[in-house]
Amino acid sequence: MKIVFCLLLLILGFWGKRFFEEIKPQPELNAYLPLGKRFEQQLIRGVLGGWRPVVADIAWLRVTTSWENRQWNRLYENVRIATRTQPESLLFWDMGAWHLAWNASLAERNNRLEARIEVRKEKELYWAEKGKNLLEEGTIYHPTHFKLWLQLGLLHQERRHDYVSAYECFLKSSQFNGAPSYVARMAGYALEKQGDPAAVLNYWEKLLEKSPDRPDRGLIEKRLLKLKKETTLDPLKPIP
Repeated sequence: MKIVFCLLLLILGFWGKRFFEEIKPQPELNAYLPLGKRFEQQLIRGVLGGWRPVVADIAWLRVTTSWENRQWNRLYENVRIATRTQPESLLFWDMGAWHLAWNASLAERNNRLEARIEVRKEKELYWAEKGKNLLEEGTIYHPTHFKLWLQLGLLHQERRHDYVSAYECFLKSSQFNGAPSYVARMAGYALEKQGDPAAVLNYWEKLLEKSPDRPDRGLIEKRLLKLKKETTLDPLKPIP
């Protein structure tokens, strides 16, 4: 069995080496990296070479196993290996953060083996913070991709109840190519949580003006009418 496993690794390693010899590193990935991250990636590529995707895939398999066994520290270690050895993969950043900020965090909150509520709360916040940090690092490698900014906004909103940061992330996500139209509306909803009716109405008015052909124009108009009625303003009067 060990011989078969070693042969499989050799085959995967050869395939990975050929694959990365033929495909150049993504220029957009390296263009935005700070000096420390560039050095780290050069070091990893130099040491692992064609084994880099193999190491990342093995680590990700261990992430799945750790999740099933509720081994959160081991899961975190393997998420870090996967994201560092193959940062090009959005999935590693996205799903890795989901495992940490949602699966691990909520599992600790509901851990009935720990009777002390304060300890459970501390561990819940610990893993939510780990997930946030992972997504923030992911946006360094993928600063213009909407998905990680969207996930970071959701984490701020749902796990940390930080609506200011959620709004900022949703707004940034909505400005990148490929972002679904609902992301801009999510920014508006997060802004509403901040308790500034004038800023909220101004945001929705500008959103409607900037994109007259938006597929969700009707939803935006309905939201504006509802907000104006709630603030006792004239529904037909434009916001200055």
